[in-house]
Amino acid sequence: WAQLASMITLGMLATRRQLHWQTWVGAALVWTCRFVQWPLEDFAELSWREHILDGIYGVLVAGMPIAIGLLIGARTEVSNKLAELATSRDRERRFHADAVRAEERARLAREMHDVVSHQITLIAMQAGALQAQSTDDRAQETAQVIRTLSKRTLEELRSLVSVLRAGSD
Repeated sequence: WAQLASMITLGMLATRRQLHWQTWVGAALVWTCRFVQWPLEDFAELSWREHILDGIYGVLVAGMPIAIGLLIGARTEVSNKLAELATSRDRERRFHADAVRAEERARLAREMHDVVSHQITLIAMQAGALQAQSTDDRAQETAQVIRTLSKRTLEELRSLVSVLRAGSD
């Protein structure tokens, strides 16, 4: 049971510390405890073949927990990196969506400015022409109202376009 406890401890150390010097010292202690037998007289009486087999078994007893600990640590690290990548991907998607919205606002502002302001300018010019040509006071007054409303609408449209353009920056 002591061997199992030392293997579990070494595996936990390798999981947390990876290839830190403490892990290597722990592995050396586990290997030494597995390789060297007590009493030392019994250890000295073993054949070279038994020493080699005990050394290999000691490497397995010390190496297996380290390998498992390194795998668990690598898996944790990969999971953390994947979570970072997912966060980064979500942030990039938001930036892309913001850029698309800003581009759409700018396009809408250009279209509004080009199309609507041109039409309103034509209305104001027609009202000015009507006012200049008409001799009827009521027609001149109506043309003046249309011209004033057209100018006010153009100013409001320019203000709206500037807000849309400011939102796209």
